[in-house]
Amino acid sequence: MKSRSFMKPALCMLLILALILGTVPAACAAGIRAVVVSNSMRVYALASPHKYLGSLGKGTVVTVEACSGQAALISLNGRRGIARVSDMEPVTEKAAASEPAQETKPAQETKPAGKPVVTKCATRIYERASTSSRYVTVKAGTPMTLIAVKGSCARVQRGSVTGFAYAPHLAAPGTAAPQTAEAAAPAPVEEPVVEYDRLPVITTASAGIYKAPTGDGDCVTVEKDTRMVLLAVRGSIAKVELNGTVGYALKAHLTVDTATQAAQAAEKAYNAKLSAMRSVQVDFGKGTNDQIIFHFLVRECGYNLAAAAGVVANIKHESNYRPGGTGDSGTSYGIVQWHAGRKDRLISWCGSNGYDYTTLKGQLYYLKYDLQHNYSSVDKRLKAVSNTPDGAYEVGYCFCYYFEAPSNKASKSVTRGNYARDTIFPKFAS
Repeated sequence: MKSRSFMKPALCMLLILALILGTVPAACAAGIRAVVVSNSMRVYALASPHKYLGSLGKGTVVTVEACSGQAALISLNGRRGIARVSDMEPVTEKAAASEPAQETKPAQETKPAGKPVVTKCATRIYERASTSSRYVTVKAGTPMTLIAVKGSCARVQRGSVTGFAYAPHLAAPGTAAPQTAEAAAPAPVEEPVVEYDRLPVITTASAGIYKAPTGDGDCVTVEKDTRMVLLAVRGSIAKVELNGTVGYALKAHLTVDTATQAAQAAEKAYNAKLSAMRSVQVDFGKGTNDQIIFHFLVRECGYNLAAAAGVVANIKHESNYRPGGTGDSGTSYGIVQWHAGRKDRLISWCGSNGYDYTTLKGQLYYLKYDLQHNYSSVDKRLKAVSNTPDGAYEVGYCFCYYFEAPSNKASKSVTRGNYARDTIFPKFAS
């Protein structure tokens, strides 16, 4: 469904497609000369309908190449643009006789005066006399009218629509046998396709996303600052992906989403560091306690850098990384201040599994067991967060609220989430 804000670019694209496909409605005559009857006729660029080229004064004579509804494709002194049909009237014979002579055509151009021709082979009909312009492919034997020839470029007309073809591909009806691929002249070179590795882009204005690169099919309109992924570009058309659906938009309506690009690059670097840390065994005799704890959480517990930062931020506030830390009048003990019955389970598990409960190593292995068996929902959540600063905040908050559960846990959870994101994560992830 097209919105009103997209009508101007949509009208331009439909006009272009009509010119190529030969479906321009006969709302006004094409290939005639017209005179501007309004005081000032506004003219817009063909390739970018939002771009205002300027105005033509009353009495200016232009050539109407094609029109669709209220929009006309006009040309003047070799320049082309789009204007309103209501601003012009056809030039009468009397007026044409009295107006100044137009610029003469180059000497090498010939005009066969509407000679009927057919295509000798499958060939392309271009919108302009340039292989970089839009085109459609027509079959061998397609009839059309030859208007003019300049070198190997032929200007042809089909119905009320004009275009340009490769002259050696045309012949008089009944005289041309279909050519083989080997006998046919080489087709013009297409514009290359430039592919992108899912480059994040953002719309600079309200834009249309089409189902087909030619502008055919369904169209949806998206607002300015809509984020999507760029897959490829050919000429002025961009292939994009929006919410899992592939479509086509004007390249001019897109720009690189630098914020998302930077975030993706940072997360890629975080993941590379995560892989490096997981490849190295934890050395309990090397490094500071916070370094050993962080490495253990990544290597042995399977957390990413963000999750490890969230847990370390809580251990900092609970015990300042000291295995022998006590609290609550001696009823809480260790790096996470296991309290009362939880402290008793620490001591019992370490004794049954050959660890000294007073050491950092013994307490870390019990913390892993405690999370996986007694707080499995917390453990699952820690393993699901994104490896980003926001993920560190989420774990800092979650671990405090559900595992530590201190007094005033809501406000303390916020404090520890901020500390994880702003202090611990940058320290260990950079």
